[in-house]
Amino acid sequence: MGTKILVTDDDAATRKLYREIMEFRRFAVEEASTGDECIRIARRSRPHLVILDLNMPVRDGYSAARELKAHPLTRAIKIVAVSGASRDSETERAMDAGCDAVLHKPVSPRDLLRVVDGLLKAARADRIREATELQRQTSSGLIRSNFPDLRALWALGADASDTQIRQLMQGTNVTICSFCSRARFPNEWRVISPEALEFFASWTTLSHAVCPDCLAREYPDLAEANETE
Repeated sequence: MGTKILVTDDDAATRKLYREIMEFRRFAVEEASTGDECIRIARRSRPHLVILDLNMPVRDGYSAARELKAHPLTRAIKIVAVSGASRDSETERAMDAGCDAVLHKPVSPRDLLRVVDGLLKAARADRIREATELQRQTSSGLIRSNFPDLRALWALGADASDTQIRQLMQGTNVTICSFCSRARFPNEWRVISPEALEFFASWTTLSHAVCPDCLAREYPDLAEANETE
């Protein structure tokens, strides 16, 4: 799965510039010209990072950032805010809205890439940390192979290469309900975060099944038959 970046700015020339910088890193880039469009695209495509202009008409970047961080599908997305003002109050306001970093125009390609690379590295560490915590909580129930080398994976941290992670997680399987996307734990089906699901989908095999609740709702005849057996 490639790294996805969403560039949001009401100025087409600025979007083109940021797109070219991101594509230089071979990132997959989408564009939005308004705050509302940014939110719609982010919920649909779940980018890893959003470059967000703070000063846009109708819905500005502050409002868009708050909305992204408030929604469970988008709250883990890293946000690089871009501001035309260099006042400390603007930076503080952006960070309060949920932005992870703030750059001030004019933005140099070097500075933009430095910040983006740093946030993507932090996001990767967050996903590994959550996967590790899930494993601690569920023992061998959630992940059947029990991640025998998980300690080695965690030790690699954010500096782990794709190849290293793939090798350590080879053969891992996670069972997910096809209807509600809950994961099968030893004694229950439990909701896991979209970030953890994305992590597992990237490096493991997802097996699909139907949890008892969805079975009863979607296939009541089958559920009744199972109860009588």
